Amino acid sequence: MKAFRSVPIPIVQGYSCGMNTNEKTRLASAQRAVDVEVAGMLALQQAMLGELGAGLAQVVGVIAAAKGRVIVSGIGKSGHIARKIA
Repeated sequence: MKAFRSVPIPIVQGYSCGMNTNEKTRLASAQRAVDVEVAGMLALQQAMLGELGAGLAQVVGVIAAAKGRVIVSGIGKSGHIARKIA
């Protein structure tokens, strides 16, 4: 699995292009949100290279070997995820 690196992209710094202060603030907030998500994905990637990956492979193997149907359920966000898995 290829490891990806987070590369900071200076979107707000030095980029005025007619943006007012509120727009710059919103853009900075959006950039911080993306940075948090990237950090989370990188942490997940590292975890999958270790113990989490072994457990995930085992679960996938059990599901793949199941005879009949596999029931996936949830309420709220976990329900949305269950639908995507199904």
